[in-house]
Amino acid sequence: MNKWMNMRSRDRALCDQLLDKDLRILILHDSLISQEKMHDYMEKWARGGISDKFCWWAISTHSDNEVEETEVVSYLSISSNNHSFSKESSKKPKVPQTVKMVSYIVFSYVDPRIRATLFIRDNMVLFANSGAAPSIDEFGLITYTTRSGVHETQF
Repeated sequence: MNKWMNMRSRDRALCDQLLDKDLRILILHDSLISQEKMHDYMEKWARGGISDKFCWWAISTHSDNEVEETEVVSYLSISSNNHSFSKESSKKPKVPQTVKMVSYIVFSYVDPRIRATLFIRDNMVLFANSGAAPSIDEFGLITYTTRSGVHETQF
């Protein structure tokens, strides 16, 4: 058990280090990146400490770790746009499932005209420079364009 816990903490440290890199686009599924590290990255972005090349990242945590919205957005200069989507279930068409996705605009402390978009849904967080943000639908399908074409990934 002790060996497993040590391995788990090293995995978290490695995942957290990914957000220390000069990145353009990052997509991580079932990641061990901490909510604190996500918040620190957004705080660093707001203070102008992130490269102009940064476009966006999308991170999903392990399925048993739901993202705490208040931990991710605390002390950021934001405005909120809450979304609640209805998803039809094929097994029980009379009972729609409600999926909560919260959307924020994050403002730069350096220049309030510079903005980013933040989506939080269950165990998924997407943070993007405005103008570089991929599209995301109510089911968590992210569509983005690179030089090689249009791509989709599901969260």
